[in-house]
Amino acid sequence: MRLVDPRTPLHRFLTDRDHIVRWAWRTQPLVAGQLADYLARRPGLTVVRMRSHNEAYVWLGRVAQA
Repeated sequence: MRLVDPRTPLHRFLTDRDHIVRWAWRTQPLVAGQLADYLARRPGLTVVRMRSHNEAYVWLGRVAQA
């Protein structure tokens, strides 16, 4: 299953407000603010941030071994 149809014209990125990339850019500050609120309310909460699939696989491997 693909999240984005590769046949979608490139101009949709510029014209469609809800294009997945534009949506991510638009909502990122909201999510960052929510995360900051959660961390302030729960100082002991562990947050794991990953920037790639590989980082996620490595982290999951370590968790599975623990």
